[in-house]
Amino acid sequence: GRGIPDEIKGRVFEEGFKYGPKASTGFGLYAVKRLIERYGGEVRVEDNEPCGAVFVIRLMCV
Repeated sequence: GRGIPDEIKGRVFEEGFKYGPKASTGFGLYAVKRLIERYGGEVRVEDNEPCGAVFVIRLMCV
C-alpha cells in the first residue's frame, strides 16, 4: 500500500480517528494500543520501505 503519511502517524491510535476511503469505526487501533499498554507493552507504526507501513508490538517476556 501507500503507507501512512508522517503527519497522520501520531494520530492513528486516537479513539475515533479515521483515515482513507474505507468504512471504519476508528476504534480498532485505539483498542489494540490500550490492550498492549495494559500489559506493559508498546505499539507503534513505522515506514516499511520501499512502501507501506508496519505496526510494531513489543511485550515483556515473563
